[in-house]
Amino acid sequence: MAIAALREVLDIDEMEEILPETTLESLSLDSTSIFELLMVLEDNIDGLSIDPEDIEPEYFESVETIVDYIDKSLVNA
Repeated sequence: MAIAALREVLDIDEMEEILPETTLESLSLDSTSIFELLMVLEDNIDGLSIDPEDIEPEYFESVETIVDYIDKSLVNA
């Protein structure tokens, strides 16, 4: 789901490979794009609620860290 959301937010072609280790910096995500990504993730993942107070920069270093954050958030929901 995180990869699909990244493709939607950044309008990335399906042919462009995005791997778990792909960094958000390499995708040129700025703070506005990250905010939009969070909204798309909340809209598309049942039970996901992201509290801006809980967000730490290390959660958004790579695709894998986003997935880990989502998994952790869903378990704690």
